Amino acid sequence: MIYGIVHQDTKRRVAKEAFFDLLPDRVDGKPANTFIRNNLAIGVSETGLPTLDEGLAITFSADKKTVVAASGNIFASEFTTTQSSDVEPNPVAKTILRAYLESGVNGFKSVNGQFSAAIWDSNEHKFLLLRDHLGFEPLFYFWDGDTLIFSSSLKSLLKHKQIERAINFRALRNYLLFNFSIGLDSLIQNINKVRPGSCSVLENGQLRTARYWFLSYQNQNGREVEDYREELLRLTRDSLKIRTREKSSEPGAFLSGGMDSSSVVGLLSGFRETPIHSFSFRCPEKMVDESYFARVMADHYQTKHHEVQFTADELTQIEKMTEWMEEPLCDIGVELGSFILGREAKGHVNYIMTGDGGDELYAGHPVYVADRMAALFDKVPAPVRKGLTKAAQLLPDSDKKKSLLVKSRRFAYSYNFPAELLSNRWRMYYTDDELKQLCTEDVVSGFGELNNYDDIISLYTDADGRDILSRALYGDYQTLVRFHVDRLRLTRPHGIEARFPLHDYRLIEFSATIPSELKINGSQVKYIQKKALEGVLPDEIVFRKDKMGHNVPMKNWMRDTPIFRELLNDVLSESAVKRRSFFKPENIQQMLDLHLRKKKDYSHRLYSLFILELWLQKNIDN
Repeated sequence: MIYGIVHQDTKRRVAKEAFFDLLPDRVDGKPANTFIRNNLAIGVSETGLPTLDEGLAITFSADKKTVVAASGNIFASEFTTTQSSDVEPNPVAKTILRAYLESGVNGFKSVNGQFSAAIWDSNEHKFLLLRDHLGFEPLFYFWDGDTLIFSSSLKSLLKHKQIERAINFRALRNYLLFNFSIGLDSLIQNINKVRPGSCSVLENGQLRTARYWFLSYQNQNGREVEDYREELLRLTRDSLKIRTREKSSEPGAFLSGGMDSSSVVGLLSGFRETPIHSFSFRCPEKMVDESYFARVMADHYQTKHHEVQFTADELTQIEKMTEWMEEPLCDIGVELGSFILGREAKGHVNYIMTGDGGDELYAGHPVYVADRMAALFDKVPAPVRKGLTKAAQLLPDSDKKKSLLVKSRRFAYSYNFPAELLSNRWRMYYTDDELKQLCTEDVVSGFGELNNYDDIISLYTDADGRDILSRALYGDYQTLVRFHVDRLRLTRPHGIEARFPLHDYRLIEFSATIPSELKINGSQVKYIQKKALEGVLPDEIVFRKDKMGHNVPMKNWMRDTPIFRELLNDVLSESAVKRRSFFKPENIQQMLDLHLRKKKDYSHRLYSLFILELWLQKNIDN
């Protein structure tokens, strides 16, 4: 990880005590590497992740005028010594330094990897914080107009005496709405995140954002399907090759049995000389069990398959998992699945390939179909629409996630959110009125204007796609992708780094040139992906129609598991909620009662409140 302090006043020296306050706990007693000069202090410190710590360094230009501290991995770049996928990854700091010296901020566009960096350019008298294309490596900062304090870890910043552990209520609202930190601010007041694909540049007393990567959907062309197929396969294979170059360790792969993770396992196995390790979790409940398809893939490619039994007993790990979150997030239990798969992978591999990213490349999320349905529903007369949406929200609950009842009720609930939110309108868990019922007056006041979503919409107002799907995909690369990246960081407590071959920026840029009708063809989602993988993966995987996605039966475990019910009732007890003073105890107690008695499904809301309270206890109270 990287961290440091920069004072705007060049005569103000950095206090070493304040600087070393940022230092995380030592790994194996190894000292941090630091650079301290007058008003500037930069440090790098090991994380316990072997694949990341190998590239950790502070490096200098030949004239000593430019300093770079960096963390992460560079898989390929025109600024490395070679582009061959058969060589070890290049040192991160040296690659970033060369890119900056030769091409400035724009040089980072071709640096393919998962990285963050701090750059001091004494020639130009400016300081830069750099983050990779999609924000795989976290980078937080505090800026008050005089002092810039930054770190790869939010927890590290909270150790600094100048930073108050006060809640950013606007960010809290967004967490409640989406179950993760969707914007560039954090849950802590005055702590923000460097925008992915950008640098935060401190120069002449001002902190500004300089973007080096912009994803365009303007140039969709009319190539033949076979041309798209060949290029998609070529880019995906190359993405996997450059991410698996280390000769000192074997790669592993998460395998759910869906097409995205299957494509990673299938293509990776195609060029590896020895079988890879594959990992999946299995929930015993039939409605969410997709282990059969994971085993089909594992058997077909003869992987060393590890199937983890994910039962309600694993819920005892939630508190431990939450300790490792930089910010609270929840995916109704899937994040716990990532945590326990990381535990299983420990001792077998040092890094894991994931299939995350396929839904954005090929338009696989159901919300993209909902966008199209909404465009048609818009044409229905308003009085009729209003009546239909009200009626649909009265439909009964169902245990079948993809039942028509569930889809209809969810569509009716989300349709009235602003269309400018693009696909994120379908991911919201509260209306304005429901937030007012849940939260205390002080918190609601801190939210600001409730029905104003400009902080989210502003992230993708520059989407240049000509159709709804292209703009929605762009929006998800600015928002939703961070959720999946943050979730998969939960493998790191076990010393396992997650890598994202389907989030290679070259693959994303090429996918943006594919016309939308080849992504969703009629009612068929991921049309072009299926065309690309036909004949490559087993037909049973490519042509299956019952894919449920990653699911955990958290709704039922809340109701039926005594230990978890007790923990839930304790963490969200009336006294605990009153002590926190964010929410109205009677509202949460009502949700708990209705959910546990199977009258209504409040699992997403209750679980997100549960995770939030645990996170606050670990990071604010302590």
